[in-house]
Amino acid sequence: MDPRARGTNHLIREGATLTESAEDVFTVLADARAPEKAEIIVDNQYTMNESTSVEATISARDEIIAALGPTPTTV
Repeated sequence: MDPRARGTNHLIREGATLTESAEDVFTVLADARAPEKAEIIVDNQYTMNESTSVEATISARDEIIAALGPTPTTV
């Protein structure tokens, strides 16, 4: 068995609902109880460096997207 399927198989063993369509998802959500109100925590630790240009940010994003794929990759 492909070891990459281990997480998916674990979810199935734990009772995950198998879905094939958006309708399946809506059906499961209709049966779920309403979520409790979450506490919102604002954390402003991230600030963009003034020297970071938009072009550099776009370039970094493009590099990350290029590295994404269906198989594990070292970055």
